[in-house]
Amino acid sequence: MKSTNLTVVLNMSRLSIPEKINKALSIHNAIKTNAAVFATPNPSLTDVLKAITELETAWHNAQDGGKSLTAIMHDKEENLMRIITNLAHYVEGVCKNDIEIIHLAKLDVRKTTSRTIIDFEIEQLDHSGAVGLRVKARKGVFYKWQYTLDPLSSTSVWTTAKTTNTASTEIENLTVGSKYWFRVLFVDAGGEIANNPLSLIIN
Repeated sequence: MKSTNLTVVLNMSRLSIPEKINKALSIHNAIKTNAAVFATPNPSLTDVLKAITELETAWHNAQDGGKSLTAIMHDKEENLMRIITNLAHYVEGVCKNDIEIIHLAKLDVRKTTSRTIIDFEIEQLDHSGAVGLRVKARKGVFYKWQYTLDPLSSTSVWTTAKTTNTASTEIENLTVGSKYWFRVLFVDAGGEIANNPLSLIIN
């Protein structure tokens, strides 16, 4: 068993230079718009915009096909990708595994794992204040289903709603309108291993 973490990905390697410029500008603008979340971007948004502008200029200059201008364009392209990659790492550090924050920055995620992938799902049930939880079944374990209120932090106190020998359960009597984080602990003779928590605003 292993836990999962959200890894920010750019998905820009196969884009054309104009597409890379547009994607980088979209990320820049999203982070600027959400300054309350992304308070101290690193690299700075000034450096990001400078790299975007320099690549755009170099791309226009290289349209005549000269080798030296084309080489400059590729240097500027490499520089922009380096800066945007560093910016993605910054977002990854800020998000604390909250996919909504990653999406605020117009970025995507890839789930990386240390042992095996655990499929964990949450769904809002028809009756108010209730959710259904499901996880990929594993042999020889019990499932300890837990929740805590947002915001999630290293000091959050997790409440165990149920312990089951089945890979799904329901949790009821949650506060409507509140945002909760949910996780499951896989319990066997070797101890407990938690999966990556997911969040949901209760309806």
